[in-house]
Amino acid sequence: MLARTTYDWNGAPAGYLETVEEAVKNTKMLADKYKEDDMVTVIPAPHSLHAASIEMIKAGHKLAKELGTCFHIHVAEEPFEVEQVKKEYDGLTPIELLDKIRSENRTWK
Repeated sequence: MLARTTYDWNGAPAGYLETVEEAVKNTKMLADKYKEDDMVTVIPAPHSLHAASIEMIKAGHKLAKELGTCFHIHVAEEPFEVEQVKKEYDGLTPIELLDKIRSENRTWK
């Protein structure tokens, strides 16, 4: 499994930054390159709630459904991330925020 990580956070190294549209296009291109290889599965992987926007996370999940693959994201990996999410999203923990995003997006199952 190759988790194709995506970032649209200004703190990421410049070479990793992509728009949501670029991330989807680049991940699709990589998945297409390996679609005939039984040893490789490319999955969308927005890095985390602190390094990928909500739009990037939704787009990654939508692409995973389109590709018929898993979806990968780092959640509450570091204490600072939990505190940052709580501060930015009305006290929600990372899991609560992802659940809220899922419930607001009826197609996300």
